[in-house]
Amino acid sequence: RHVGGGEYREWDPAAASLHEYPITTYQPLYYVAESLHDAQAKIAAFGEGLSDRPFTVEYDQAMDLIVTSKPVQRSHRLEGGLPGRALS
Repeated sequence: RHVGGGEYREWDPAAASLHEYPITTYQPLYYVAESLHDAQAKIAAFGEGLSDRPFTVEYDQAMDLIVTSKPVQRSHRLEGGLPGRALS
């Protein structure tokens, strides 16, 4: 459906990961979850489905960092890191 110029769709991490967003206009598409629990369950299932990934990723709340189980090469999309977060 369209609301306020943007389109809203059910939260689908696989589809969201492939969707490109323009950087010069307002976001044209928003993914919406039924609840925080629904969003967490779907993103966890999406991550588990990435079986070709030879490492794990966890959030270290005490250090406020995203950590990996072994060194990985950063994607060119993350060269600047994540806002407010560091990759180790």
